[in-house]
Amino acid sequence: MKKILMMVLSFAFIVSCGKESPKAESKKEGNSAKELTFDLAKKQKIGLQVCEITSQNMPMIINATGVLDVPPQNSISVSPQMAGFVKSTSMLQGMKVKKGQVIAVMQNQEYIQIQQDYLENKSQLEYLEGEYKRQEILSKDNINSQKVFAQAKANYQSTLARYSALKAKINMLGMNLKKIEAGEIFSTIDIKSEINGTISEVFVNIGKFVNPNEVMFRIVNTEHIHAEIKVFEKDLAFLQIGQEVSIRLGNENVDRKAEIHLIGKELSQDRTLRIHCHLDKEESSLIPGMFLKAMIHIPNKNVDVLPESAVVKYEGKNYVFIENVSNNKFTYTMSEVKVGGSHDEMISLEKVFADNLRGKKIVSKGAYKLLSQEFNSND
Repeated sequence: MKKILMMVLSFAFIVSCGKESPKAESKKEGNSAKELTFDLAKKQKIGLQVCEITSQNMPMIINATGVLDVPPQNSISVSPQMAGFVKSTSMLQGMKVKKGQVIAVMQNQEYIQIQQDYLENKSQLEYLEGEYKRQEILSKDNINSQKVFAQAKANYQSTLARYSALKAKINMLGMNLKKIEAGEIFSTIDIKSEINGTISEVFVNIGKFVNPNEVMFRIVNTEHIHAEIKVFEKDLAFLQIGQEVSIRLGNENVDRKAEIHLIGKELSQDRTLRIHCHLDKEESSLIPGMFLKAMIHIPNKNVDVLPESAVVKYEGKNYVFIENVSNNKFTYTMSEVKVGGSHDEMISLEKVFADNLRGKKIVSKGAYKLLSQEFNSND
């Protein structure tokens, strides 16, 4: 009797489960549902509304990001021409400097050796030059052999080469050549700024040994600061030299005006292109490297548009829901789209996607509710 009762209860449970009907039927591919089917009551309950793609003239806005930057000639790295110890420097980050200003003093015994070698070669060169000219005259009169003349010429030319090289090194080090030739020897060299600007980075301290390939300071001149903006490949057709750009820095609520000055010609690996924008007003307080958001203003164009509410974002891509009606059943299918600029709650579609959707019913209200139904809910 007990076994019969258990069987009856189990059968009743199975029947009751079989009679339960879901509110929405889903057809799935793999682990992701691609279609949802509702009856009219369910559609009205969710509040779905549909529309079709339309064309209209709209001033487009292309949103982009970038950073402030300066021209290459306005940002320099300061390195010594010859290795040495930092004897003195008073530079700190943020200090203003002028072109030609001494920003550090370096010391090394090799500086003395170069000056000594220069003076010795200069003195020897004067003697060898005289000897070379004397042997040249004797050679013309056939008084001496060609071998003696050739040796005098070789000695003179090799010493001249060493002398010229040492003179160039001394000039590169910024030493006073006239004072050296007058007998004054220097054990230090001055490191000077090559531009007017601001010390942006300091990498040395007193007593540090610095090699020629090491950077001591970085100096930036922000007088001609500009914006470097990254624009995606899909937006390139809308760009022109001279277009207006609104720029907003960090957490600021103020827009700065700029315009496109140059458009790059090479796409990066992330399919973006750099555009170079000049600011309307130069501000010395701006700092290179500051992050910015940019809005590129595109003149009125006839484009295919949908309400922004029709486009949903899922896993980094944009989708719309297409409605199909059959036997009083409403089936909604997700379709990927690529979008352009937006204005007044309307968003443009790339032409190839707009052509595929033309004449179809697109969910304009309730699209995110459908996305929730499809991926996050069991309703």
